[in-house]
Amino acid sequence: MNQISQHLIEDARQFLRSPSVQDVGILTIGQYVAAAIGFLTTTVAARILGPEGYGQAALILAFPSLLRSVGNFKSLTVTTRYLAGFRATGKGEEFRAITKLGYIIDELAFLGVFLTVLITGKWVAEHVYNASWMFRGMLIYAASFVILAFRGGSFAVLTAFEKFRWLSALYVLEKGLTFILVIAFLLAGHGVIGLVLGMAISNALMGLISLGTATLLQMRNGIGVWWAASLGSIRSLRRELLSFFSWNYVMTTLSGAIAQVPVMILGAVRGPDEAGFFRLAMTLVNVSSYPMNAAHRVAYPRLSAKWAKKESDAALRRDVKRWTLHGGVPIGLAILGVTLALPLIIPLVFGENYRPVVPGVQLMMLGVAFESVFFWLNSFYYALGKVGLWVGGYSLYAAPVLGLSWFISQRWGFVGLAGLVAGGRCLFKSVMLTMSRRIGREVGG
Repeated sequence: MNQISQHLIEDARQFLRSPSVQDVGILTIGQYVAAAIGFLTTTVAARILGPEGYGQAALILAFPSLLRSVGNFKSLTVTTRYLAGFRATGKGEEFRAITKLGYIIDELAFLGVFLTVLITGKWVAEHVYNASWMFRGMLIYAASFVILAFRGGSFAVLTAFEKFRWLSALYVLEKGLTFILVIAFLLAGHGVIGLVLGMAISNALMGLISLGTATLLQMRNGIGVWWAASLGSIRSLRRELLSFFSWNYVMTTLSGAIAQVPVMILGAVRGPDEAGFFRLAMTLVNVSSYPMNAAHRVAYPRLSAKWAKKESDAALRRDVKRWTLHGGVPIGLAILGVTLALPLIIPLVFGENYRPVVPGVQLMMLGVAFESVFFWLNSFYYALGKVGLWVGGYSLYAAPVLGLSWFISQRWGFVGLAGLVAGGRCLFKSVMLTMSRRIGREVGG
């Protein structure tokens, strides 16, 4: 028995020492620290401005943020795949070209957002908000997106080089800058516009810091500067890239709809209380998903590199099996433990008025626990270039969820809708997991 115990302890030590686990841990810690700083910023700003002032700031930020979510191509997801592959195969010119392409796409997208706010923002401020003075704040915030556009591509470069400690530090730095600048402007008496200015300057600084960090990393590794790259080196990938970006845009649009539409329907059918329950549930689910997201971030460039080097299906299977057992199962069990404790946690943190939210949150958390076990699944499809199949499967999940939301909300309210979303996601992931075995055999040889 002692030998078995020692063997298990040694296995656990080796597991915890593995680079992948340490990278996931570093990213997760960074996300939680950043979230805590963000929560502190919100709390202090809300207290200084009061309900009316904080509400005005939220309205100013809402219109540019909405346009940003619609116009964002999420190039980070696409470019990471190619950057990791080109780095693994030593294709420096192609690496620089993909970096440049990602920056161009993001820059054009966010420039479009700024111009849209410039053209329509005044009308929105005057006719929707009945406050023409808000236009200035909208314009300031939207202008910061033009520089923040460098963040996504730069994070893709850092991910491709597996600089996860750097990424974790940047997550914390981003929220730290926002806290310092926002609170400084508010304490200086600049009010609502001060909050907007603080967030805008923080956005601009993060864009520049991210760009400088990624560029320095490329130069240190002998790849050279991205702006000198020729896009002609990736001309043969033109159709593939267009397809990848298009499918990824559909994916981000659908996932945004899944996040927003149920809240709107619950508010219309059941009132603001249950809409607030769903919003709170989504927030708690997102926070609990940080370890899963960190594991996905670590797995994605490594799967992409293995695919670029044309590793066999058997090798890929060994990796995902090891990740599932050594990474996914512990994460899923941890989330399951938190789920069981929610009847104690939620009333303690948010008050007894929020006890009715517990069953719905538990349903959604059970879904996250299941998804976490197979955290690599999304990365697998993207790394192997099967993004169209992944988005198609997600569409088959999103369509019934969106289509049934009104009926479910009327009959069973927040808990019913939470069950619909969680059950749908588990079914979607189960189907894609089954299909992944066949795909691995087809492309892995």
